[in-house]
Amino acid sequence: MKRTRSGQLFRDLGRQLSEASAVLADEPESEAVTAALSSLAAARKALALLMLERAAGTTERAPRAPDAPSLSRRVLLDVDRAAVRLGRSFTRSTCEEWGLPQPVVSAAFDVVSELVANAARGASEPLVLSLELGADDLLVQVWDDGPGLPRLLPYRTGISERGIGLRLVSQLSTAWGALEEQGGKWVWARLGRGGRPVPQARSAP
Repeated sequence: MKRTRSGQLFRDLGRQLSEASAVLADEPESEAVTAALSSLAAARKALALLMLERAAGTTERAPRAPDAPSLSRRVLLDVDRAAVRLGRSFTRSTCEEWGLPQPVVSAAFDVVSELVANAARGASEPLVLSLELGADDLLVQVWDDGPGLPRLLPYRTGISERGIGLRLVSQLSTAWGALEEQGGKWVWARLGRGGRPVPQARSAP
């Protein structure tokens, strides 16, 4: 509960900064307005960095074996048209730095593309993209402040691109899920280090 309340405070503060920036942007140009906008932009960046630091210090969102060694990288993504491209670039460079085989890099690239695109649709604050490499798998996690948890819809002709994206995540991962936390939600997916998994039935995380 404490995390949820503090997360809501971050979310409210970010919204207030956005509203203040919009009001000032409508005012006639002046040195005072320009300085105020610069200060608000710096405050929003500081808030986003604080969110990233809190994300790094939270307990793991998806289950992992006790004492499993891991490497991790996290990045903030602004909610704009470049979010997916930057998320892909971060994922590819990180996976290559860790020496992962191309099938794993390709699967991670596709999963991050879908999770970031979905998160950006309903978010108002920067997204957090987290990659964590364990002994047996790669854990991909995305945080956003949008409402509701994602659902895997049954396939139908004419299904939305959003539904297709989650189905692709399900096919590429050994498990995936979502958890409400920090005034938003984490959506995660596990990718086997051997590449794309053989489709199989699996229980909820």
